[in-house]
Amino acid sequence: TDTLFNLPTSNADRTIFVIVDYVNPEGVTAGVAYGDAAKNETFGLVASTDGQLTVQGYGRTNDYKSGTNGVTGGYMLQSVVLSANTTQHFLNGALIDSDTHTFNTDVKKLILGAEIGGLGEAQLGLGAVLIYNRALSVTERQQVEEFLLAKYITGGTNNAPPVAQNDAFTFTEDTNLAGNVLVNNGAGADSDPD
Repeated sequence: TDTLFNLPTSNADRTIFVIVDYVNPEGVTAGVAYGDAAKNETFGLVASTDGQLTVQGYGRTNDYKSGTNGVTGGYMLQSVVLSANTTQHFLNGALIDSDTHTFNTDVKKLILGAEIGGLGEAQLGLGAVLIYNRALSVTERQQVEEFLLAKYITGGTNNAPPVAQNDAFTFTEDTNLAGNVLVNNGAGADSDPD
């Protein structure tokens, strides 16, 4: 059996951060989760079938809906810290739910954007996924949140894509092609306005 090494198993402490845009759950609970489709053998951050931000353990009594809508039309930072049987669930750094539960997570597979039991896929965008094999301290969690929020959500400046111009090269058959695609090859030089 394949396993994912170094991910926390059973009820070990852990922290997960996800930059995500839940567009449409498509009738499944999906996001970022690892484990398998047996009850209480999964751990992840997902949007439930009705769009609520959820800490998933798999199976209704093992899933913890926050009561917060995750289908908001834009990227967000969803995170969870599991420490000593207690989950703290955050949205953009603000606590939205806390629960006590003993998880029995295994590490059979890591699923992004689909229901872990193969029941379907959700429409969502992922910008980043970070999984730590320990519960980060409050200070550490806040530092990671500040970095991810600045990079993906509130960054202040847009990172415009580079401008690539068409390149043309002339060569003789059966000879090596040589050229630099970054310089002006007749249509202007490539540039990156940022």
